[in-house]
Amino acid sequence: MALTKEQIKEFKKAEKEAKNSDDLDDLIDVANELISCGDEEWARKVYASIEEKAKSFMDFYNLAYYLFEELGDNEWAKRILKVSENKAEKNFHFRYLADIFVEKLGEKERSKIFYEKAETITDDTAEFRIMASHICKYMGDKEWAKKVYKKAEDKAETWSEFSSLAECLFEDLGDKEWAKNVCQKAVELVEESGEDEEIHDVREQLEELG
Repeated sequence: MALTKEQIKEFKKAEKEAKNSDDLDDLIDVANELISCGDEEWARKVYASIEEKAKSFMDFYNLAYYLFEELGDNEWAKRILKVSENKAEKNFHFRYLADIFVEKLGEKERSKIFYEKAETITDDTAEFRIMASHICKYMGDKEWAKKVYKKAEDKAETWSEFSSLAECLFEDLGDKEWAKNVCQKAVELVEESGEDEEIHDVREQLEELG
């Protein structure tokens, strides 16, 4: 369906404003909305302008994601991902790359390389936990996930970290005993904190684990 004159006027205004913004998400919103309104040709031009303005890892990664998700142009997205790879530095950058290669392209071997890289430079319990969960979900490798979850447990310090980890251990691995042991640590820490509402929630979590 062709855009109406009013829609064209509104999109031209939105595109102009977005190009003057430092936030590329504004341009991505315009391109995505054009797709939803049926003007793929115009959307491609907006995506191309995003590519020209992109600088950081997240700029290129987000563009690639929407080229997959909204435009369905795998070849263009893969070319953009190559730029993202060269800009990746942080642990979650490599996890993001691992996720998108396996989820959008089914390239498990490529994703494995990125997950391994992320694991070697991660030093944060939440990041280990998320990574392990994604290794379960996307790679189907529970043995590897167990090792990463153990790293998450070793790094955990707060009751909320132990509580979140216990939930994942049960949901992703089905390991009730490990989840209970971790949840017990959460209970002990939250009781020390004296936070009444949180104490109730974590105790309830432990009861549900049996």
